[in-house]
Amino acid sequence: MKVLFIDFDLPQFLRDAEHPVGGWCIQLNLMLRELSRHGHRAGVLTWKSANAYVGPQDVCDLVETYDPSEGIPKLRFFARQAPAVLRMARSYAPDILFQSCAGIQTGLMAFAARRLGIPFVHRIASNIDADGGFRAHVPPSGRTPFRFGLRKADLIICQNDYQRDSMRERFPRKMLLQLGNMIEIPALPGGLKPRAQRSYVVWIGNFRFIKNLGLLNRLARRLPEIEFRVAGHEAENPDPETSAALASLKCLSNVRFLGYLNRAQVFSLLADAAALLCTSRSEGFPNTFLEAFATGTPVITPAGVDPNSMIALNKLGFTFSDETGAAESLRRLWTMPSGEFNEFATRCRDYVVANHSPATVSARLVPALERLVREFEERHK
Repeated sequence: MKVLFIDFDLPQFLRDAEHPVGGWCIQLNLMLRELSRHGHRAGVLTWKSANAYVGPQDVCDLVETYDPSEGIPKLRFFARQAPAVLRMARSYAPDILFQSCAGIQTGLMAFAARRLGIPFVHRIASNIDADGGFRAHVPPSGRTPFRFGLRKADLIICQNDYQRDSMRERFPRKMLLQLGNMIEIPALPGGLKPRAQRSYVVWIGNFRFIKNLGLLNRLARRLPEIEFRVAGHEAENPDPETSAALASLKCLSNVRFLGYLNRAQVFSLLADAAALLCTSRSEGFPNTFLEAFATGTPVITPAGVDPNSMIALNKLGFTFSDETGAAESLRRLWTMPSGEFNEFATRCRDYVVANHSPATVSARLVPALERLVREFEERHK
């Protein structure tokens, strides 16, 4: 089986460049490795000259399309991207086209799949992509193509119950697969760090409106006894709320900005943290939660961002419904006796090992894709 994805951030991720990537890129890298481990071939449509940029690698075929810097911006999609994607997809001769994240590429890949006579898979990247909230981050030019892609998808992959229920309501006859995220679980030669060696609360993410840095700012001011370490990058053209929150946070003595971190640095940062704080307004299935659990670090998050109530049901941290609840959860964890904290840490690590290893998740993903190809071919004989 040959599976062809599309992503324009993967080359930077493979090179571990100082370039912010979303959670999908991390999942894509693991999916590619797992498809190869199961004996399948995978390629990724990406930008021109990506192979020279990345250098030798054995993760996937990087299928070069066009140079995003060339051409007139408003005409680039129709004049360069769409023709190049269609041409290179046909040349690769895949059995499946696969795309994630709401936008114009959803429609493009769905259209390409129809032209090639193969199935199209879309993976829901965030809850707002499932409930109509995508309009807040997808420009008008991408909204109709995204809706078209969803309608034409032969399989929609959902990360949590909310996304699955939303898609089932909209497309009652469509094939759905609910699939939690996977994580390459790091070895911990020295074991989990005890509470005495964890000296701060960490916040990780891109600085955007949906990540709600305003709440982080208010909590840091409310809890001056706690040190907060913030890792991430500022998005282009930040919204006024995010800009104001960043300016305020930079004035606080208990907040330390770390900038961009590579994968190894993220795990090291989490291993020494007492908690990972999430302030997001919406998520799908955050990779940072799994990364925190893998290092025995509990998560404090809004209840609406706790996928499938994973944290609340399995006692992997605390959830909150408002700012007061968030502050109380932080205080509770910060002052927790070491014995109780160590139980939390062990529970977090055990949970992620049992439920989110690449082998565990791919054991559901790969057979679903194989079945999709088989049934699609039978229907179109």
